[in-house]
Amino acid sequence: MKSSQNRTYKQRGYIYARFSSDNQREVSIDDQIKAGKDFCEANGIQVAGCYSDYALTGRNDNRPDFQRMMREIDGCDIVVIWNTDRLHRNMFNAFKYLGELIGAGKDFASVTQPELNGESEVRLLLYSIYTWKDQRYSEDLSANVSRGMRGKAERCEYLGYSKFGYGHEGNAITVNQDEAETVRKMHEMWQNGTTIMGIARMLKDNGVATSRGTDP
Repeated sequence: MKSSQNRTYKQRGYIYARFSSDNQREVSIDDQIKAGKDFCEANGIQVAGCYSDYALTGRNDNRPDFQRMMREIDGCDIVVIWNTDRLHRNMFNAFKYLGELIGAGKDFASVTQPELNGESEVRLLLYSIYTWKDQRYSEDLSANVSRGMRGKAERCEYLGYSKFGYGHEGNAITVNQDEAETVRKMHEMWQNGTTIMGIARMLKDNGVATSRGTDP
């Protein structure tokens, strides 16, 4: 068996990986990269670069490493992805950047969707179906999350973050007694005509920081 150092490759490939939630394990990126490298090795593609975006949505193209890959696209012949949903969850962007790849004389391949690879006559039709499904999944997920959040808000339940002066026990919102007196003072100052800047100065003078640890 030839070593990878002596092997003659047919193409140079970039591997792109992404996940959309910081709640996902980081190894998911590593798994995508490893699968991409295995795919490249099996198909005579020399890995010329790996690009990955952590905890960023695929519904837009505001992804630093994706944009860097597109700027450096001349360094490869093919882009290898785990699945179309890792590349985009927006049909417009999916076809926009596919057009850029094709226009630059580049190809793409999916590790988990072999029917999209090669010169199949129905390749673009299948690509459109998959990218529609990817977008629809994202939209449905967003709608379900929003619906759940609205329901919890209507029941006055904890939504995953707390405002100053409040805490939670499970789903029940509770008063943070250590901060409650400061909240009462803020309301009293506002009712007496103190400006927002004046209240912010009072908070700073009393060592009260924002949730990010910065001055009010």
